[in-house]
Amino acid sequence: MKHTGYISEKEKKNSRFFLLCIVEIIGILIGSYIAVSDTNTDWFRKFLCPVLNGGTLSEIFRSTFISSLIFIVAAFLFGLFAFGQPLGVALIISKGIEIGLSAAMMYSVKGISALPAVFILNVPKAVAVSVVMILAVREVIRNSMSILHGLIPEREYDSERADLKLYCIKFIVLIVIIFIISVADSLLNYIFASLV
Repeated sequence: MKHTGYISEKEKKNSRFFLLCIVEIIGILIGSYIAVSDTNTDWFRKFLCPVLNGGTLSEIFRSTFISSLIFIVAAFLFGLFAFGQPLGVALIISKGIEIGLSAAMMYSVKGISALPAVFILNVPKAVAVSVVMILAVREVIRNSMSILHGLIPEREYDSERADLKLYCIKFIVLIVIIFIISVADSLLNYIFASLV
């Protein structure tokens, strides 16, 4: 007879991923609200939407890559601590706020004519970056939980033992993916800006 209380590792990963998606959506809503209610968003506009300010190819690349790299490095460091889980969740909320601000700013500057730009430029980048960031935070949670479990005496968690080498490799791969996303995003923004 199958034990109904057993949850497989794959189901745990999927449920963590889904919960982190919900957390990021909350952040997107917060970011959209901030963009709509706060008129003093010039700095955010220059950093998050350089294409709206006539940003060059390198400025567009830099805005995507630097913000994502800061996120990845912070996530990596948070995963090295036993209580890094809440900090990882806070990172996901902050990334959601950034995405919400970016989309809402494009809409507030260009109105209904911004919808094609939002769907062509923001949505693909937001989805790609979100997947990478959620994977990073999932690793933060898994690794920090492993460290926390290691601090509890007389308990064994062999299946969840922290592996620093593997942890580092995963984050290097995430940085490479973010670099590729940033290059694709800057090219797409540049092409789109030259067509409109």
